[in-house]
Amino acid sequence: MSSFKFKFKFSQSPKIDIKTQDRLFIMAGVAFLLMTAASLFILFYFFEKLPSDVPFFYSRVWGEARLAPKYLLVILPLGNFFLGIFNLGYSLNFLEKEIILARILQGITVILSILTLLGTINIIKIIT
Repeated sequence: MSSFKFKFKFSQSPKIDIKTQDRLFIMAGVAFLLMTAASLFILFYFFEKLPSDVPFFYSRVWGEARLAPKYLLVILPLGNFFLGIFNLGYSLNFLEKEIILARILQGITVILSILTLLGTINIIKIIT
């Protein structure tokens, strides 16, 4: 009897550059950048209309303990930007080896961008 040998080798399959072909990574990056830009735009659009002190620390007791100078509102979008760049860069590192971890990091980046945009809108909506 002759033995059957499987001749297909996985190493012969065409390589796809997943970093440039990954649509979810590109969509997460675009969504992250658009929401960060939108929160910065909203903040700078209403910046002159804001009082000198704005409610920023929601975990504190009601009153002056919640207030902070209005220029500290820039921390929200800038912090989101640096954290998003870090998360997306880290997910790019894991994209080929740990696809689930990369997707989780991309999802967290988009969720944090949404929360930052909503937080900025909420603070400005309360004041104006």
